[in-house]
Amino acid sequence: MYFVLNEIGMILREQLAGVNPKNILLEKPKKISANNLPLVAIYDKGFEIENIGIGSLIAEKKIEKIDEFNGDGKKTQFKLKNCPLKPLQNVEIARNFLRESHDYKVNYSDGEIMFKSPPSLGKNNIKITYIPIDGTSQIKGLKLKIEYYIDIWTQNYSDSDSTTLDVLKAILISEEKMTDKGLRLIPVKGFSILDELYTNETDSSDRYGRRLVYIADTYIKFEFKAPTIKDIKISEK
Repeated sequence: MYFVLNEIGMILREQLAGVNPKNILLEKPKKISANNLPLVAIYDKGFEIENIGIGSLIAEKKIEKIDEFNGDGKKTQFKLKNCPLKPLQNVEIARNFLRESHDYKVNYSDGEIMFKSPPSLGKNNIKITYIPIDGTSQIKGLKLKIEYYIDIWTQNYSDSDSTTLDVLKAILISEEKMTDKGLRLIPVKGFSILDELYTNETDSSDRYGRRLVYIADTYIKFEFKAPTIKDIKISEK
């Protein structure tokens, strides 16, 4: 997943003083040149998907609307721009809050509000806050476990060790920053790698490679319009 890959790349480009940022790649290189070492390549090897919870529901999002009307001292019935969910959030006249059933009634199917007494004369002195029927959405998510390889190529064994430690340190000190973005990198293992990109060359003594394996623990979110119940019918058998 590129957003995770990009985050790891930015961390290493900021923290690795001994590696040219241009040599920190977000893919497996097709060729390694001894003139461009040290080089760090980050790429994924696949991922697992898990549900976050029942129905993968993370949260519900509600968007409030505010309709304002002018009172004329006579009119008692006003129509909202959208049909609201029950109950209304707030109804106020001249900054005085009113109570449903006591001060007003609502026809939720038509989006109309009827006051028991006509609101007083005033410009935009009637303020109604509500959530439209289509103003509610559900946020669902999936948990991802992505396996990442971080390949470190240097000219010799000593440089390989020091650069590898620098990579480990950079990721370690950036844990809090990644957590704030919903990302956790879990170190799995590390090992030396052969110059597999140069199998047809007889001399690869000027290159030395190490591979770090990490699991990136993160999640993705999707927003859906929540279904609304417009009518309930009870039938007798």
